[in-house]
Amino acid sequence: MAKIQRLVFFFIVSAICVASDHLIFNRITLNPTSAEFVSIYNPTGEDIDLSNYYISDNPSSISYYNLPQDASDGSIDSWSVTPFHFIAQFPANTSIAPGEELVLSFHTDELFNSYYGYDPDLSLFEDMLDLNDNGTISCDADACSEQSILENDAEALILFYWDEE
Repeated sequence: MAKIQRLVFFFIVSAICVASDHLIFNRITLNPTSAEFVSIYNPTGEDIDLSNYYISDNPSSISYYNLPQDASDGSIDSWSVTPFHFIAQFPANTSIAPGEELVLSFHTDELFNSYYGYDPDLSLFEDMLDLNDNGTISCDADACSEQSILENDAEALILFYWDEE
C-alpha cells in the first residue's frame, strides 16, 4: 500500500510541476545543519529574473507581507537576519533559465562545498542582500556553521516577488 501511495504522490507532483507557471522549491535540505540549502526550479518557458524576488522563513510577527514599513530615517523598519529568522533579496542580474534550478545555500560557499563537493549558485551570508541596501547579509563564520537556519520540525519558507510599491 505504501508503494502505491508513493507512486500516486509522484504522479501528482509531476503533474503539478509540468503545469506550473511559477518558481518551485524542488529540493529543501535541512540536515546537516551547516549544509542546509534550497533548490529553486523554473518550470516555465522563459528566464525568470530574480532581482525583485525575496526569500524568508518568517510568516509570523515580523512578516514578509508587512513590507514596506519605513522607519523615521527612511530605512525599512524590519530585519534581514535574526538569531531565528531571515528575509533576503536576490542580487541584481540573477535569473533562472527555463528548466534550470538555482541552489541557495543557507550558510557559506565553503561550508556547502565541504559537504557536497561543489559550490552553490548563491549563499545566504555571502550573496543575498539585506533589506536596507547595506550589502549582503552577514554572519560570523563560526556562528554560521553552528546556526540552524531552517528548523527541522516546523518551518515556513516563502519565496515572493516585491517591486517595492
